[in-house]
Amino acid sequence: MKNQDKKTKIGIVALSLVSITLTAGLVAKFTKKPADVPSIDTKIDPQVDFYLGETIYGKDYEKIANIPEDAEYTITYDNADLNLVDQEKPTQPGNWTAKLKVSESDKYHEGIFTKNFNYQTTSYAKVSSFFKSSNDSWGGDSTGTSVKCSDKNIVFSQTADGLEASYKLSIDTTNDTSACLDSNYTMFDGTFKILFKTDLSDYGTFAFWLTGIENEQNTKDEITIELTKDKAIFGAAKGETYITHDKVLDIDYADGYWHSLEIFYDHTTPEAKITMDGKVIHEFATEELPNVEYVMPHIGLLYPTNPAWTGEKTEKQVTANVANYEVYKVNGDAQ
Repeated sequence: MKNQDKKTKIGIVALSLVSITLTAGLVAKFTKKPADVPSIDTKIDPQVDFYLGETIYGKDYEKIANIPEDAEYTITYDNADLNLVDQEKPTQPGNWTAKLKVSESDKYHEGIFTKNFNYQTTSYAKVSSFFKSSNDSWGGDSTGTSVKCSDKNIVFSQTADGLEASYKLSIDTTNDTSACLDSNYTMFDGTFKILFKTDLSDYGTFAFWLTGIENEQNTKDEITIELTKDKAIFGAAKGETYITHDKVLDIDYADGYWHSLEIFYDHTTPEAKITMDGKVIHEFATEELPNVEYVMPHIGLLYPTNPAWTGEKTEKQVTANVANYEVYKVNGDAQ
């Protein structure tokens, strides 16, 4: 009996050991982390939207990208033609590459973005040599004048680094006066080009127009382009006949960036077209156009009040800057 009892006890102990071993194995099986389960990446790939313009003027290089507000980044500028790298800003006209690097952070992956662009400075020199400020007034009816210009609404503006210089036009909301520039000279027909930027909204119009001249006197003949906050108005006057065309453009010309605006007029055909940023935005029909060999260009930030067809004024100041004026004859020669 003793030997039997001993064997029985040994068997019980052995079973207990097996049980313990199995239990430990089960625990290990359920708590072990598989080696091939990847960690979850919650970081965001940064997105940068560069300004689409191929030519960038003045201080616009500071606004050429929309960057996440909470991202850390650096931006530098290279000019391969001048062997300039890692510059803080473009320093002279030419072809430049902006390099924007978003730093790796808890929220963002690292990202590197580039944009190639032609850089141009802005100058008031030709504007000042070809134009003078005006205190003229016109339009309206027996109840009052529509447009009243004041030379107090035109000031010279230049950045500290000299990269951007222009004349700044504004509308005086206290007395409804406009800002107007008239040509110092009677010009041949041809191409007339101005660089402008504006923050037009709510009220006012940025205008660029040619008035016909005969025997050193103004005629009623005109070709005009007027930009309001939401549409462009193209006008042609031939004697007492005045025709307008309203268009909504696909160019955001009131975005505070520099844009080029150009009138081409040839009296011999006659033909005329308007371009913005190198794109034709309107062509006039021949029968709409006057036939005058000599013209006088005008530039203005206007607030017609009688009637107030450009919107109701608000407390917001409206401005426009002009620079880099160019003028050519029909054959391409400079005037």
